[in-house]
Amino acid sequence: MRAFLFLLTVVFGFFFFGLLSIFCKVVLRSEHGVYRIGRAWARLCIRLGGITCEVTGVEHVPMNRTVVFCANHASQVDILALYDTLPVSIRFLAKKELFSVPFFGFVMTIAGHIPIDRSGGRAAVKSINEAAEKIRSGASVVIFPEGTRSRDGRLQPFKTGGMQVAMRSGCPIVPVAISGSYEILPRSRIWIRPGHIKVAIGEPISPLGPDGTPLSKEEVSQRTWEAISGLLNRLQKDREDARPAQ
Repeated sequence: MRAFLFLLTVVFGFFFFGLLSIFCKVVLRSEHGVYRIGRAWARLCIRLGGITCEVTGVEHVPMNRTVVFCANHASQVDILALYDTLPVSIRFLAKKELFSVPFFGFVMTIAGHIPIDRSGGRAAVKSINEAAEKIRSGASVVIFPEGTRSRDGRLQPFKTGGMQVAMRSGCPIVPVAISGSYEILPRSRIWIRPGHIKVAIGEPISPLGPDGTPLSKEEVSQRTWEAISGLLNRLQKDREDARPAQ
């Protein structure tokens, strides 16, 4: 019953809160109000789904400048968890095909989420440059650099598109690890089960070297991957230590 209620809230709640977002953007012209509506929708979904979220490392988030959050991606509920736990207004980088879905795509545009073309060629380069420019203009963004949800819950190698956007923005990259979402809603299932999600935020990674010159994309990608992996290992150890002894 809870899983069915969660699904109804995700679908019909998105429609209702989407209409509120359109009103807030078009009539009230409040971008932060649109973000708060999205966050309210996410938190409602989480609560009705029997999901609790816990976050550590909030002190690592620069509160006075734009950043790029790079997070692992094991479940659709990752988006809800990040809305719930990240302490600043955020947008998501998403494949451009989602913006063509009727109503859904329009709401995503209203909310300021950023499309990325993954087809390759000039169109992809153009979308990467446009996304980086939007980030530089003041929109902190969440990127899932694995490119898609993990099939087994483990951290996968990074795709190039998301990290290119992060690098070209010139903004600090904040690694984020999400643990527990895979058990709640893996890629192979549509029905959730209640559970607890832990989110750990790491120290920012600069895309620039000590002398101010840009680091290579490979080096920044490797440092970000290792940071997220380390945070995931720490969260997994915390879960194991919290289990009652047999």
